[in-house]
Amino acid sequence: MLDRLSTSEKRMVKEKVSKELKRYRIAKEIGEIQSVEKVERAIEKLPEKERFLIKERYTHPDSEYTTDQQVYSFKFSPVISAAHYNTIRSRAMVKLALALGIDCGFDLNSKINWNL
Repeated sequence: MLDRLSTSEKRMVKEKVSKELKRYRIAKEIGEIQSVEKVERAIEKLPEKERFLIKERYTHPDSEYTTDQQVYSFKFSPVISAAHYNTIRSRAMVKLALALGIDCGFDLNSKINWNL
């Protein structure tokens, strides 16, 4: 799925989706129900590991104080490697970018290998 994305494209997707998830946390705090529900629906459609990672690292109330290393070393059971964590995160970020219609600065849809 991700093999046609360059490292810089993956980084761009991560930045854009991370910003959207930060907006989500703020919207949740101030009670913007429509914004919150849209993101929550997209997250709930993710596979279990991707959903867990996104919730622990990006949408949990303490996620601003949580590092990637804390998630892959202490939250996942069994513990996963940093490389495996990055693969799971990249897949989740791409899926969320597509589901939420986030403009990543390039045609993300054309870069995805849908023939898995």
